[in-house]
Amino acid sequence: MGMDREEFMSCLSPVLKTEILLSIYAEIVSKISFFKNSLEDNPDLICYLVGRLQGAFFLPSDIIVHEGELTSGQSSMYFITSGNVAAYHASDPGHIVHVMKDGDYFGEMAYMNLGSRRTSSICAVTNS
Repeated sequence: MGMDREEFMSCLSPVLKTEILLSIYAEIVSKISFFKNSLEDNPDLICYLVGRLQGAFFLPSDIIVHEGELTSGQSSMYFITSGNVAAYHASDPGHIVHVMKDGDYFGEMAYMNLGSRRTSSICAVTNS
């Protein structure tokens, strides 16, 4: 009988779990300009952040977030580690406002301002 990732990680000591997560995600988080100054001022923040990250995979045309979606404690900020995603407005879905790639991120405003609404829709352009 196998274990899924969550079950496996729950069996580890906090120190070992943090070390594994740092080896997987630290480089990604440290490249995000949104966190750059905070990480330099508070190195423990990277440990906290990598402990909160969860992986997700999207296929082309998958809608990741919907414009107007009300943010809550379950809302997410997304870091793109591979592929491309596109931002567009629901009123004109054929007009791409912005394309994002590896190293880019989105959803930070909705994540930081719970109770606000998402300002655009985001869909995967390639496997992301």
